[in-house]
Amino acid sequence: MKLYKGTDITEKISETITWKHNKTYLSAYRANRKKGFYDIHKNQVKTKESQFTWFAHLTEKEWVYAHDFKEAFIKALKDWNLWEV
Repeated sequence: MKLYKGTDITEKISETITWKHNKTYLSAYRANRKKGFYDIHKNQVKTKESQFTWFAHLTEKEWVYAHDFKEAFIKALKDWNLWEV
């Protein structure tokens, strides 16, 4: 078993994160797990202010790659008809 310290563990975790959305939630999933561990309900991102707040909040997390989250977040917002340019 290999032990990871500091940013090593963060990099290993973020490499295994995928973002998926359905009609109601945008969820973060770890590799080989069926259930998401971090969910954002579409009602929480109905306004531009709340969308910005969620984006800022998530991109501060060490386990989130900002680019991957941004792509998934925008796709979910578009599918939920909440995205305005």
